[in-house]
Amino acid sequence: MLPKKWALAVLLLQLCSAGCGFCGKVLVWPVDMSHWLNIKTILEELTKKRHEVIVLTFPHTKLIDYRKPSSLNFEVLHLEYLKELMERGQDKFLDVILNDLPNLTPWRSTIRSNNVFIEIMETLKTLCEKAVYNQTLMKNLQETNYDVMLIDPVMPCGELVVELLAVPFVLTLRMSMGGMKEKHCGKLPTPPSYVPVQMVGLTDRMTFLERVKNTMLSVFFDLFSEYKCFTFFDKFIPKYLKFFVAMKIEDFVQSSGKDGIVVFSLGSVIQHLTEEKGNLIASALAQIPQKVLWRYKGKKPATLGANTQLYDWLPQNDLVGKTKKKGYIVVDGQVD
Repeated sequence: MLPKKWALAVLLLQLCSAGCGFCGKVLVWPVDMSHWLNIKTILEELTKKRHEVIVLTFPHTKLIDYRKPSSLNFEVLHLEYLKELMERGQDKFLDVILNDLPNLTPWRSTIRSNNVFIEIMETLKTLCEKAVYNQTLMKNLQETNYDVMLIDPVMPCGELVVELLAVPFVLTLRMSMGGMKEKHCGKLPTPPSYVPVQMVGLTDRMTFLERVKNTMLSVFFDLFSEYKCFTFFDKFIPKYLKFFVAMKIEDFVQSSGKDGIVVFSLGSVIQHLTEEKGNLIASALAQIPQKVLWRYKGKKPATLGANTQLYDWLPQNDLVGKTKKKGYIVVDGQVD
């Protein structure tokens, strides 16, 4: 009888601990007001399943009340001049929703909404900069090793944060005109044969003519977004990525210890090498005790050593001044 009791006790213990093995860490990039009320329900259900949920938020929100006791964890971004920026954007958005959109046709309402987002884009860009350029925050997020990120695409930047953290993500909705932001920034699959373009009144059950219409609208919105929207993002996204790369480089440099680093660049002229030459150089670099930062865009050499990291871009002028620098290899001695 005793062995049966022990077997039952062991089984019960396994059942109690089994759920923890499937629990994950969820990072959330939310938007205030009604969007928060919707997603909050989902997040609370996740915590009931014993998932750990961390919500990134700003201090001056209307409905995201991080001060109240909650099963959710909040990471509050206390940033200078943030209150004025957020109030300006919220007031503009609420004015359009309450006073303009009710008097417009669905098509004109879509265009007006899109124009508002473009008007407040500078404010959103500033908020994004404040978050991404916060080295302490970004380092903490990277070290936490999140399993997934939940993003409300109304406020741009979540897609950038998830790119920097290199984790899977889920968008909570489609909101941009034609769904173009979610399609291009979020990389959502949107085959026009059965995924209707956002905000044009089509459903997932389309006739042949509706599919033709959907395809034509998809092409139109692609061109429109490239001309009017993504040219704006192109101005500052590369800057964010370079900043993040610089942070990773600094960590790599500091890990070199007394041996120091070697910077290796063939310049902007030689972008690629043959596979044979790439392997030959990588094999040689692997023999030295220093950490090597190699600016190289070709195929990753099979002989690449653990002491060598490849980069599409390097802050070469900054690296030249590093006290840990033991060597600098360039073409003709020229610095890009």
